[in-house]
Amino acid sequence: MESGKLSLAFTRFVDGYVKINEYEREKDRHMTKKRCSDFEKIAELLAKDGVMLKKEMVKEPEDIEIRYEITGSKIENQLNNHPDMK
Repeated sequence: MESGKLSLAFTRFVDGYVKINEYEREKDRHMTKKRCSDFEKIAELLAKDGVMLKKEMVKEPEDIEIRYEITGSKIENQLNNHPDMK
């Protein structure tokens, strides 16, 4: 959130040993499409509560490069200890 504007980007955290091949990239594109539809539902729910979101720039999952953050095995511990994952 910056200057009243919300920006979202899709980032996948992977352990260093994972190879990101075309199959993995396609799976990630499919998941980003699902998340985009989830965002639409969230925007509708927010609108019902009086919070309006105005789209200024939308890029489709097939038009963007998914960011990959390479991590160590710590990512598994972080995800397992995250309150939303319990």
